[in-house]
Amino acid sequence: MKTNQPTFFQIIRGDGIAGFLASGSLISIAFGLYTYFSGGKVLNNFFWVLIGMGILGVAGLLFRYKSIISIFEDGIEMSGVVTEVFIPEGDSQASPHVSFTYEFRGERYQSRNSTSETKARSHAVGQAITIILDSNNPKRAFVKGIFLGGK
Repeated sequence: MKTNQPTFFQIIRGDGIAGFLASGSLISIAFGLYTYFSGGKVLNNFFWVLIGMGILGVAGLLFRYKSIISIFEDGIEMSGVVTEVFIPEGDSQASPHVSFTYEFRGERYQSRNSTSETKARSHAVGQAITIILDSNNPKRAFVKGIFLGGK
């Protein structure tokens, strides 16, 4: 079933992994350019490390973007139920996420989407949600509202 597709920026804002890759790439490339233009042989070598990290981050971001878009293009829209809303406290390295369950072809699945704290807080345990499911790999699903608004 075709559904509305999130834009590149909606994916970066909604998906924790994509957001991490985007910000990490931007910081690596910016700091790499800064080290290059501020001089010094050691810093110039560090430039290549940072630029390489930035390029790998961009490649990972593009792969993640394509992966999410392909599910929105070819996936099945279904109902699910939120089972957990996790928001880390303090200096935790964990990222906010929304866990949910759904049934597909008689089997029950559980999945989780990393997202921003704001988007996680907009969901509640027991809440009915709309998900987009990869019918070829039913373990892969995304909360539609995290990317396109709504629930």
